[in-house]
Amino acid sequence: MVRFVTIISVALSMAAVAAFVVTAAPGAGRSALALDTGAATRLGLNVSRCTAQGCAPLQVVRQADGWVAVAREGATVIKTVSIVDFAFSPMTVTVRAGDTVTWTYVSAGHTVHTTTSGRPPTGNHIWDSGILNPGQSFSHTFTAADVGKRFPYFCKIHPFMTGLIKVHR
Repeated sequence: MVRFVTIISVALSMAAVAAFVVTAAPGAGRSALALDTGAATRLGLNVSRCTAQGCAPLQVVRQADGWVAVAREGATVIKTVSIVDFAFSPMTVTVRAGDTVTWTYVSAGHTVHTTTSGRPPTGNHIWDSGILNPGQSFSHTFTAADVGKRFPYFCKIHPFMTGLIKVHR
């Protein structure tokens, strides 16, 4: 019985993107994602499962009944924050040590933005994306030293644009 269907995007080395439709298949006390083919592994591609909360890398393994993508133990999760017009979405993100937050300027605006740690006007220099044009991204990975901390951030060009990253265990 199929519980849900999702699309997994796979980035190819030549910057093209291919999508694989996968289905949830419970097994051995875990939820696995069954790929239609083992092409991802044969081509040496990285596979991730993305939800509204972020993306997590999957490991593609061969089993008796075919190729299966399963969650990697201790895998880094990539949380996505969209920069849409003059706002960060979502404004607050909760991550764990080792997780990466990627800010992507997704709207086709005619301005530029930044993601800068701290509070306006200068920030605290933990991270600063520099100028982001539409379509560009910036990432920051949080470490074990960040656990229990809160990281406010803002856009240097539009300091009314603010957000918050919370780091938990």
